[in-house]
Amino acid sequence: MEKENKTYWKIIRGELDTAESLDKEINLEKYAQETADFLREIFAIQEMSRGLSGMHLYEPDAAWAKLHAQMKPDPQMTPRWRLFSPMSLIAASVVLIIGLAGLHFSLFRTAIYQNTGKQPLAVVLSDFTEVVLAPQAKLEVNRYYGLFDRELRLDGNAFFNVHEDKDKAFRVLTGYGELEVLGTEFFVEEKHDRSGVQIELTEGKLSMETNSGAKYLLEHTGKISMSDKTFEPVENNVNQGHTWFGQPMVFEDLPIHEIINRINKIYGFDLIRLNDLVGGECRLHTVVYPGRIEEFINELELLFNIKCRRYKGTFDIDEINCNG
Repeated sequence: MEKENKTYWKIIRGELDTAESLDKEINLEKYAQETADFLREIFAIQEMSRGLSGMHLYEPDAAWAKLHAQMKPDPQMTPRWRLFSPMSLIAASVVLIIGLAGLHFSLFRTAIYQNTGKQPLAVVLSDFTEVVLAPQAKLEVNRYYGLFDRELRLDGNAFFNVHEDKDKAFRVLTGYGELEVLGTEFFVEEKHDRSGVQIELTEGKLSMETNSGAKYLLEHTGKISMSDKTFEPVENNVNQGHTWFGQPMVFEDLPIHEIINRINKIYGFDLIRLNDLVGGECRLHTVVYPGRIEEFINELELLFNIKCRRYKGTFDIDEINCNG
């Protein structure tokens, strides 16, 4: 290869002597053709650069048109993709599909919240919707929740305090049908005989549809029993209360940071973070209800004029004024 390269450049410069030209390893006809092609390319580049002199004086569209006119594709040129065999293209497509599927699984896989304990488990989603799961309940949430839609799947009993979003409806999929809301509070509890779920609306509006296609609209407050085929109204005195839901957290004259620490322990992560306390040690009498943590934040804003940043289901408190 090195000898061929040296010979090629000697032909171009006209330095090839007789001894080398008689060498059997040298194909003069081949090099002559390559040399002619090489020189034609050089002349074409020179001609193009000469024709484009003063290109900066043109408007961009005019300059591009002039350049494009001199760059005519060769109709005999073989497309690059035809250089590969059909089998290699099929194999590459399969690898690409598998790669995209793996990327989708890693980025958009489902997050599962399962309450394996004996106490209710509180979950705050990225849009500040709050869910309280009963023992043995399971909630499945897509990783892209809130980006394209707000859809999740529930197995068991739960309380929902849905953060209002007029652009994205909130949907809960159960084994018996689908519930859709814009902003509301409601309980979903599975019947003991597993024949359906009982839904109690405490605030807002709730649209429901069974697996068979039957629809029902519940407004303001009320209870309804939903199976996979139909709905049945429930009298208010039938339900003896949501015993699994837990009791409100009562705090009597405690420092705010201690109250927040207790709340974070119940939620299992730093739901509320104190970045910078200003104005001394604030104390508070308050009651925090399960599934209504944002009401506590609103209370702090009202009483102590806090500065709070909300981001992806967390509250960052930057400043507290104990004097109100």
